[in-house]
Parts: sequence; C-alpha cells; structure tokens
Amino acid sequence: MNLAPIRVLLVDDVDLARDKLRRYLADHAHVQIVGEAEGMADAVSKARTLEVDLVFLDIRLAEGNGLDAATRLRAAGQRLPLVVFVTAFAEHALEAWRLEAIDYLLKPVDRERVAQAIERARRHLHQRPAAHARRIALRVDASVRLVAVDDIEWVETARNYVAVHAREGTLISRLSLRGLMEELDPSVFVRVHRTALVNLGRVRGVHGASAGPREIELDSGRRIAVGRSFVGNLLEHLARSARGFG
Repeated sequence: MNLAPIRVLLVDDVDLARDKLRRYLADHAHVQIVGEAEGMADAVSKARTLEVDLVFLDIRLAEGNGLDAATRLRAAGQRLPLVVFVTAFAEHALEAWRLEAIDYLLKPVDRERVAQAIERARRHLHQRPAAHARRIALRVDASVRLVAVDDIEWVETARNYVAVHAREGTLISRLSLRGLMEELDPSVFVRVHRTALVNLGRVRGVHGASAGPREIELDSGRRIAVGRSFVGNLLEHLARSARGFG
C-alpha cells in the first residue's frame, strides 16, 4: 500500500535530541522531514510555510516554549499540524491535551514510542471509519454472557483472565486483554495502564499532582492509575473526546 508522505518538522534546541529523532524517523519510508527549528519563533514560521503535517515539539526551548508555539499557531487562525510533544517533564501532560496533542513522549525517547507516534499520526491523517460490536460475548464459567459495550466502565487483567466491570457487575472471563481490545472501539476504550482499559464515556476527571502520578476517576467513583508510558495514549483520546476535563 502506498502511503502519502507525512511531512514532519522537528523542534528542539538540543542538536543531539534532533539527531536522535532524525535517526528514528529514518525507519519510516513514508515520513519526510521538511524542516528543523531550535526556537519558538522559527518553529511557528516554518510550521506555517512548509505545509507541515506533524511537529515533534519540545516544550522547554531556549527561545520560548512549545506550548506557546502551538497556542500562537491556533490564535493566528492557521491550520495546526498534528503535534507530538517531546519533553523530559511529565507535568505538562494536561496542557498538552488541551492543545490537542496526539502524543506526549518523555525523554529519553526510544524507537518504539516514536513508531507509535508516527502510527497515530498516520491514523489521524488517513483515518477510515471501522465498525465495532455493540455487544460482546464473554465466556463466564460454563456459560456465555452477552454484554452491551456501552455498559462496560473499565476492564482489568487478572492473571489469565479479564475482569469486565459493567453496569450489571463484574464478570470474570478467560480472555486476554489484547483479545478483548480487538472487539472494542479504540476511540472509546483506551488503555491507561499495562493492566487496565477504560471507557472514555465513563471518565469523570483526571487527578494528580502536576509532577506526580495521574489517576482517572470514573463515574462510579473508582480511580484508575495511569501508567507513565500510557500518558500519550490517553492524551490522544481525550483530545478527541467530546467530554472536557479541568
């Protein structure tokens, strides 16, 4: 399948950081780096003039910061490219979400996380709607239970089982979390931890100190820890969710 090139701008005031991203992006034949910038003003100018699809944007720059750069582009009425924030600081995650970032990479970045960010960008740029089940069948003990997808609040792994927390109670089924995810709409059910999946429609809020761990609060009052490596995944989906968080 031929993919349209994703035009990328790299913004970081550290040469070694840009070099590392450049090496990792070279793994992707459909990615084209069209420019680089070290400061906010140069980043804004190039994002406006180079027909950029995706910006890898450091937050703390020698001249200004990435959050302000994204805000300035939007305030000027420009079409904002997709943004992946790249930073050593976790405390800006919620602000990045408000600016509709599709990912949030914590330094030191690795090839796998960069590849995930590129795949997210590709899905955004070439999105095709997919059909997903309204009900799923769960094998519970010796029977099969049909559960309405909208009734599921969250899911957690339990050794070789999954615990599906739904309106009617908790159902334990011999099924992998990955297998269950294949049946659920990924724009609604989001993995927030190695062992947990939540229904965004049941999220009441996000809590936690700015530099500390984050938790999602569900409508039931249950709080679920957000794994550090899943912050970017959560940001992408919260940005697309109709619900807002303070």
